[in-house]
Amino acid sequence: MTYYTYRQNNSGGSHTEPAINLVVKADSPEQADTIAIANGVYFDPMFEVDCDCCGNRWDSAVDGWVSTSDTIPEVSDWDLRWAKYEGIPAQLVIE
Repeated sequence: MTYYTYRQNNSGGSHTEPAINLVVKADSPEQADTIAIANGVYFDPMFEVDCDCCGNRWDSAVDGWVSTSDTIPEVSDWDLRWAKYEGIPAQLVIE
């Protein structure tokens, strides 16, 4: 299995739940996207929530825009700072 990391774009200057980074363990990009959607990720622009000039908040694994790894990635210091400031998790792992 592979870990797919969905890194949230801070569209509009802020992050939102479920986490800045959602890491999903899955057998395929399609399965990873399905799991991510079930946990609060969306791929269509929602300009009433997201900023049209900043771009989409999330990108899909099927489209090839998420990183993959054989292990759970480490959380960056930058993401830890954002998480503390905004009060949301820096990373959520779903296995």
